[in-house]
Amino acid sequence: MPFADSRRFFMQLGRNLIKGRLTGYKPFFLSHLITAKCNFYCPECLWKDNRLRALSTDEIRFLYHQAGACGFIANYIWGGEPLIREDIVEILKSSRGNGLLTFINTNGWYLQDKLKAIAPYTDMLIMSLDHSQAAIHDRIRGKKGSYDRIINAIQMLKAQYPKIRFLINTLVLMENKDDIENMPLLWKQLGMAGYINFIEVDILKDIGKGRENKELDVSEQNRREIAARLLMMKKEGYPILNTNHYFNTFVNGKQGYRCHFPKVFLEIYPDGTVLDCVREARPLGNVKELPLKKILDHPRVQGMIEDGEKWCHIHNNADRIDMSNTWELKRASLVTGMRFLLRRI
Repeated sequence: MPFADSRRFFMQLGRNLIKGRLTGYKPFFLSHLITAKCNFYCPECLWKDNRLRALSTDEIRFLYHQAGACGFIANYIWGGEPLIREDIVEILKSSRGNGLLTFINTNGWYLQDKLKAIAPYTDMLIMSLDHSQAAIHDRIRGKKGSYDRIINAIQMLKAQYPKIRFLINTLVLMENKDDIENMPLLWKQLGMAGYINFIEVDILKDIGKGRENKELDVSEQNRREIAARLLMMKKEGYPILNTNHYFNTFVNGKQGYRCHFPKVFLEIYPDGTVLDCVREARPLGNVKELPLKKILDHPRVQGMIEDGEKWCHIHNNADRIDMSNTWELKRASLVTGMRFLLRRI
């Protein structure tokens, strides 16, 4: 992300924080699953559904137009695998055209083929890599050759697209728990940064997507040991984007935290459903049926925000925990985010 965009993002984040405290919070960052389809076979995934019909190109264009008019400043695009969509360039062009900083979370399979086309409309790429050894990463992701495609895409990004910020996301599983310490070594070798996510084990159960295969998760003791070691590696200077707050959440057993995620993000599923993240079975509405502004004005948006802050801390992922720390203006979170955006990590 260019410096000017980084500065604009943090200025707008600050304005929304102040405005929210004075007049009531409203999310200003889309989290948009543009498809549930994926070409990978990851056993831990809760979102893949190759049968689910997604919003059309025109419906997404209209959604992003509304988002820009409602004051949204950024758009986190994921899935499924977002680059599987044939209209991905039009989607990204619409996102940027409506003033939204545009982030893409991808498994990396299509990056080499589509990077030239999507680069002009992309501010940041988040790529999934779960093991330092190619064969094991490919097995975890259920797709032979996926590791090599990620590495090749990283080399292309560094050589040809230096303005695009990119990072690695690694998910902690039983199958890679003994390799997690090697990931920051790999990131450093590649000249980039990454972050760690502990697997989610008890979410989306209200809508029939709760995970039953808990054997994928590490033990509580494993989680403590991994968090403690990564905390030490971060202090040693390895390019780990998680904050100390994140790892300290797990070092002595999972600690509670105040979740501010709904104050920032509005999550929209492929079919247009807008998620109430504390009441998954009762969505806030659907953007195909209601204007985005009307959904944002619904009293349950404030209820979701208030409930999330009061009692919800079930999530393990860094997006929610570190965003909540950033919202509380904790220095470590602010410094880590700014250093990354300014290319100091």
